[in-house]
Amino acid sequence: MDQNSLNQLLERRVNLLRQLADSLRRSQAALLAPDYNEIPVQTKAQQYLCQELGQLARIPPSEAVPQLASFANTRQKALVSELQGLQAQVADLNRRYAALLRRAQRTVQIFCRVLQNSGLTYVAPATARISAIQQERR
Repeated sequence: MDQNSLNQLLERRVNLLRQLADSLRRSQAALLAPDYNEIPVQTKAQQYLCQELGQLARIPPSEAVPQLASFANTRQKALVSELQGLQAQVADLNRRYAALLRRAQRTVQIFCRVLQNSGLTYVAPATARISAIQQERR
């Protein structure tokens, strides 16, 4: 792989990872806000970005990202260094978002159990009593 192709490949990966990190941040903010319309938008964006990264991953590793010491110029070294930092950042953002989703799921499950069991605690007022009271007032 020539130097220009390698630079383009590295730049493409860096840009995709930046976009993925941004989308994960937006998803977290939407979940905390809560902005339930934004969550599916960001999920679709993340799916697309992961597919794009997956296609780039099909290039043999020896051609795609050789060892840092073997890079010919400082631009490639800078790109690889940024790529490694972004990979760690995306992994951390993904872990945090997964934790937020687990907490949100537990909260929803609690509310579902409360609603499911509330029928046993609270009895709806009898309609016959209301009708009888209304008739007496007439």
